[in-house]
Amino acid sequence: AQPAMSYQKYTGMYPVDSLFDPYAVDVPLPTRMYAVDPLFAVNGGGASSAGGSSAAASSGDDARVSALEARFTRILDSLGKLSDQVEQLEKKQGITAPPAGAKVAKHGQVAPSSSSAKAPPAKLSASIFCQPGRPPLATIAVLGASQKSVVVQQQWHSSTPGLPAGFPSRHRRRAASQDCDVRVHVIYKNVDEQYMVVSASQASIVGDTQAARLFARQHKPELLGSNPLESAQIEVATEQANQLIGASSKEAKKIYKGLNSTLGQSQYVAGSALSLADFVLWANVTNAKPSDLPANVSAWYERLNDDAAFALAGSLE
Repeated sequence: AQPAMSYQKYTGMYPVDSLFDPYAVDVPLPTRMYAVDPLFAVNGGGASSAGGSSAAASSGDDARVSALEARFTRILDSLGKLSDQVEQLEKKQGITAPPAGAKVAKHGQVAPSSSSAKAPPAKLSASIFCQPGRPPLATIAVLGASQKSVVVQQQWHSSTPGLPAGFPSRHRRRAASQDCDVRVHVIYKNVDEQYMVVSASQASIVGDTQAARLFARQHKPELLGSNPLESAQIEVATEQANQLIGASSKEAKKIYKGLNSTLGQSQYVAGSALSLADFVLWANVTNAKPSDLPANVSAWYERLNDDAAFALAGSLE
């Protein structure tokens, strides 16, 4: 008798062990496409119980704010460069035309509303953060006095209340697409003290006077004096002009008395030529009551107002 034969039926070509047992291994399934770290760390326990934790949180917040401001500045610089590229493409296609009534001041700078500059692309871009109502007058006036083409754009930071009526329509210009040597973004924001960030280096410069001095050194060095003695006199006069910031009525009157005597003997604050001290003093006197200015100071102020460089700065918000 033939022995009974048994056959084993295979369901696949080659038997392969499972990589994992689906009944024994808990495989986590994704609930979102990309994991993104939160912008702010939220403490589920409420307020910190230790003073050190609160200080650390505050320090962390300051670091985040600084990082966001640096990112905002880089974005503005990138937008300016992108606008330059768009302008070049428009010119290449022959579809651009300067608007009617475009103004170029006598010193060669471009007024904020103009888009007819014929200068090379911006070699320097900077953002100036300042309190509303306290624009960087000395800085913009120094740039206006240079022989460079300058574009000034004004923006109102979203975190700052009190946006003036009509501000966007007045300042939303095509200035970003203009070719220029220097582009300045004036950003109105609640800050303790004005500071400027130079886009290329991310270097920060505090104060209107320091920013004005930087641009004078780069684009109008004669404003700082032609010899060590003149430079020293200009520094002293500039320091005296800055004493008006936060001065009481009595203190301001004393300062004006000294300036009135100086301007009775000289056409300008620090000698016979226009200098950085004139720009700084002009910026600090702008908000003073005309009745507070002595005769010689008032005549000096009106004379500077007739200069196109100072008129450009005076057009700021």
